[in-house]
Amino acid sequence: VGRAVNYGKGYALACYNDKGQRWIELHKKTVKGNLEVVSKPFKIIPSRWCDHLYADEDILWIVISTELYSYNNKVSQDYEIPYNALIRRVTTKGDSVLFEGAYVKFLENGEPVTCLTQHAKQVLSLSFKYNNLTFDVSSSFYESEERTEYSYMLEGYEEAWGKWTTMPTPIYTNLSEGHYTFKVKARNVFGIESEVAEYSFSVSPPWYRSIVAIIGYIILLGLLV
Repeated sequence: VGRAVNYGKGYALACYNDKGQRWIELHKKTVKGNLEVVSKPFKIIPSRWCDHLYADEDILWIVISTELYSYNNKVSQDYEIPYNALIRRVTTKGDSVLFEGAYVKFLENGEPVTCLTQHAKQVLSLSFKYNNLTFDVSSSFYESEERTEYSYMLEGYEEAWGKWTTMPTPIYTNLSEGHYTFKVKARNVFGIESEVAEYSFSVSPPWYRSIVAIIGYIILLGLLV
């Protein structure tokens, strides 16, 4: 513990460890007398040395370098509100755009509306020469966006989710023919994961491995026998 101050029904602590990690947390007693540790509201604060903690009634003031943060224990926030990972754009060879963030579906009255769900008829079959794809992603959680992390998985190519990263532009190159589903999930600054976004597509085999070519090989072989 680097600094501590009485706050509410407990203490506010500025903590650090030998790994260089620094964070703020509250220790307070519940109505049953148990110790409750509250850290989620402070995850938005940068992991840097805390110069000063000051409690003024319901307000906790936190000074980090030239930055000033405040926390009010009388104001509640729901950190579990669902949000979405978003696939903003999919591009391929020569910056050709395959997808621009939303699909169109038609209501019973024929009116077109946008949606995030891909219909089976909207799954593209790409020529083999377009087997390099770039995805641009984001999320619908906008607080401290620069600290939002993403994890990716390309079904048909990968069997597990990738490591969390702040890089929002995964690239897949030299994909073999087959069916693929790209999946992305986000994790916000408070550690809450988003709903998963998906984009399905398929890559056709090169002409020399196509069904027509194989039939041609068989016919040619029959003529040579």
